[in-house]
Amino acid sequence: MKSLGLLLLLGGLSSVAIDAGQDRWKIDFKLSLVEKDGRWSFMVDGSSDLPAGTLLTARVYVLEVVNDPIQGPSEDDGEALVGRDDSTQSAYHSFRVAAGGKFQERVHSFRRKPYSISYRAKIEYDPEDQTPALALKAGDALFFRKADLRVGSDAEFAAELRDRVREIGKDLVRLEARASELGEWIARAGKAPEAWTAWKEPALAEIGELQDRNEQRFNVWAVWPEYQCRMRISGLSEFLEKMIAALDDPAGDEKRLRGWMTGFVDSLDEAYTVIGYEPPLDVRKAGPVLAAYEKAVSPLLEGRAEAFRRARAEGLSALFDVLRLLRSRPRGYSYVNEMSRRLTRLCELIDEKASPEEVTEALRQHGAALQEFRTFAGLR
Repeated sequence: MKSLGLLLLLGGLSSVAIDAGQDRWKIDFKLSLVEKDGRWSFMVDGSSDLPAGTLLTARVYVLEVVNDPIQGPSEDDGEALVGRDDSTQSAYHSFRVAAGGKFQERVHSFRRKPYSISYRAKIEYDPEDQTPALALKAGDALFFRKADLRVGSDAEFAAELRDRVREIGKDLVRLEARASELGEWIARAGKAPEAWTAWKEPALAEIGELQDRNEQRFNVWAVWPEYQCRMRISGLSEFLEKMIAALDDPAGDEKRLRGWMTGFVDSLDEAYTVIGYEPPLDVRKAGPVLAAYEKAVSPLLEGRAEAFRRARAEGLSALFDVLRLLRSRPRGYSYVNEMSRRLTRLCELIDEKASPEEVTEALRQHGAALQEFRTFAGLR
């Protein structure tokens, strides 16, 4: 317990080994996060008494406290901040002990500020990385030392996560908009090749931009929404590129492409649900659908009793088309439900030959419900 207290007082300096026989070697260091020239870097600063030329390997991990129901709280540092498959940087940083033993090394660097959570750096000695002469001096047992760093606070982490979820949601909306436009091109790209090319080129550039930004996101389970949507945005972007390429193929199958589009939309909705983001409605689709509903119920609103039954049936049918717009927009269901309720009440009053005052009030309430949905949909 005394040694643990000392570690905490040292504020990140540590000297913990896998093999107790290696305690004779010192690798004392601290972990810090430094911002410079628009990049955030995890740095390790310290010293070692290992022989000059010894090769060491540093890596940063996410540090979590896991509450085991039997054993109680325990530290988990099993998740590396940078994976082996990361395309932007190496999972490890290697360096050699200099004469005098002091070192200052950049382990990982990011365009984005890392989340306000806890991290642990490990500097490892592996005898297999050494020359025979150095391994003979330093020993044949693998060992490591560690240092911890808490970045920010829980409140800052919560705020960062909210911001990132909004940002990810907006990227998903951009992919959805391009997919919606692509759906309209399926039937006419071959008939207007120049216009198709004029749309395709900026669309592919935008998808590439989204992929580049997505690569900068953190691929760690500890930040579940970003981990999930990093993977999903990557897959959706590639899927959209695949559909664009298929539409360029003269032998392409339109029916198959429409099936792909349905799968894309389903996957997109799932991504929205995973991060808890409610996207705005696609105004290009919402406008015509809502216009169809208003046209269907216009005889009711104009008081044309002779068209009452047909208008009621077509109005309720049109509401189902409005519902199909919502998909992963749960807030919209309450507005559609209110429209349905007001339409049903209006029909009941007309069917019962209620007083003009009651019908007028029902018309007003239906109009108010319709306007609320228009506002929600971004249609003024």
